Amino acid sequence: MNDKPTILTLGEIADIKFCIAKNCKEGRKSKEVKWITASNLLSDNIINEVTMSEKYLNEDSLLIRVGDIIIKRIQPSFINYIDTDMPYTYAYNNLIMVRAKKVDSKYLAAVLNFKIKEISLNSSIGAIMASIGKNELNRFEIHMLSEREQKQIGNAWYKSIEKKKMSMRLATLKNIKESYLINKYINNQIGGNKNDNI
Repeated sequence: MNDKPTILTLGEIADIKFCIAKNCKEGRKSKEVKWITASNLLSDNIINEVTMSEKYLNEDSLLIRVGDIIIKRIQPSFINYIDTDMPYTYAYNNLIMVRAKKVDSKYLAAVLNFKIKEISLNSSIGAIMASIGKNELNRFEIHMLSEREQKQIGNAWYKSIEKKKMSMRLATLKNIKESYLINKYINNQIGGNKNDNI
């Protein structure tokens, strides 16, 4: 007979940090550090760039670690699982950092990725700017499967995201190659630079 999985809240199984970067005080020296901002995060676990700034305090509580789950708090909301070391990189405003304690981090990322729109919609009822609230996130229920099942689901989700990223990268490279070949053919046929002003 199959037992029902235990249900725990996100607040019970993970540390949740709503990120707020503080401005450096006038005259205080700060070194330039790397920040992940809401605009740097894209869907499908893609971070398009890292922002450099010396205007904000690089507090240890905002330091990103491997295995962290970063949630973009404002719409469109989605999650990014930090799968590679990002030394001295910090989470900026409008991001939520979730650090798994009693659950497999990839499994938690998979569940949050699947449910993030629902959490966001439930948090944002009546709000002018849709965003995820602390109470809703703390109370969000997670089905606690066995350790083996968590690892299987987490790894399957992660592999599917990586496969999608590789397909997108391959399509980009294919487009670059096709553009190069078309330009090369046109230049060979009509003579290249002498016709550039046409």
